Amino acid sequence: MKKYKITIIKNGKIINSKHRFESDAKAIEYVQQKNLNVVLIQVYDNKSYREIKDLNINTKDSIFEKPKKHLFDSFKTTRNLSFYFHQIALLLDSFIPLDEAIKHVQKITKPPLSAKFQNVLNSLSLGAGVAESFDNFGLSMLHNSVLYIGEQSGKLQESFEIIAKDLSESEVVKKRILKVLFYPTIVFLSIMIAFSIAVLMIIPEFASFFAQNATKLPFITRSLLGLESFLRHFGLIISFAFLINIFMHFWFYKNFLCYKLFIDKLILKLPIIGKIILFNRLSYFLHSLYFLQISGSDLKNSLQIAKKTLDNTYLSLQISRSQESLSDGFSFSKSLGVSSIFDELTLGLLSGGETSGNLDKMLFVTSKRYKELCNEGLDKLMLYIEPIFSLALAILVLYLALGIFLPIWNLQSLGLT
Repeated sequence: MKKYKITIIKNGKIINSKHRFESDAKAIEYVQQKNLNVVLIQVYDNKSYREIKDLNINTKDSIFEKPKKHLFDSFKTTRNLSFYFHQIALLLDSFIPLDEAIKHVQKITKPPLSAKFQNVLNSLSLGAGVAESFDNFGLSMLHNSVLYIGEQSGKLQESFEIIAKDLSESEVVKKRILKVLFYPTIVFLSIMIAFSIAVLMIIPEFASFFAQNATKLPFITRSLLGLESFLRHFGLIISFAFLINIFMHFWFYKNFLCYKLFIDKLILKLPIIGKIILFNRLSYFLHSLYFLQISGSDLKNSLQIAKKTLDNTYLSLQISRSQESLSDGFSFSKSLGVSSIFDELTLGLLSGGETSGNLDKMLFVTSKRYKELCNEGLDKLMLYIEPIFSLALAILVLYLALGIFLPIWNLQSLGLT
């Protein structure tokens, strides 16, 4: 009998339980019989727990599974995808068969994208469905679902147009985020590198000069000399320890769900940045629901698919609570209210849309609202970051200058007297 650890979601909480089964198949059979909302199944192997992968577990959802790459994973790939998918939609609108439309678009692409389109064509020629053929294309789960729904409803042209529009809007958001973060990051790294070089290379030259003069050094100069000595003796050790700490953080984040949940929740509580991340993910989540609703998906299925687009474990857990409420018979807006991540205005708009039969429109409106809040947060962050880094640069330059020149001024004053 092997030892197994099963992680489930129940009443919005993560619960771990240990069992003994004869094989992986028996563990999966137990999960299916109990109809558990499984997050993870692990087996004790070689003195540690190993996740059971690549098994068709019939579970309601999972917040621990690794989602497929989505829009923000590779800007270089998605940069042209919106254009190509728009071209496919135009060709389909002209009553050109899908395989012919893809062939036309493939002619204007370059590797590796052309190879991906060729794989799609090969899969279609073998009789696979459209969504299945694009399964390894690198699209998000949301976009694959839109293709599947479009294929089932006979609205492939609309599906490709929806995906093209979403890719285009995501490219704009990605560019904006990179624009906001690129300059402060370069400035911060430049400041730290320049300051470290100055301390390690300039201060020792002045230290020998100060040692030749029997003068009591100012506190700032002594602190600079101490910093130089500390960096020279322990700089490599600190750098190595920092890298080890980062490696351990990512290892724990990848392998321990509780730690991952703690970090994801902590990130959302960061000043300004946390709000930006929250608004961005909620905008994308509601936008996903909107796309799935106008594509013809039912609400429960849409909620489950859209939840998988969230790359934050805490947010996924909150949406799991909403799924449970929706399954218990609560309305959609009240179910989202259980999650405690949506504000009252959003819930009110969704409730009104649900009552009037315009839920898809309200999903679009609330998604756009969170997108505007995200943009406002980015503007606010940019407004604060530039003066903060400028102030930090001024303080470091002043600290270095005073540490060097104060003893020289003292020597000059002694010489004059």
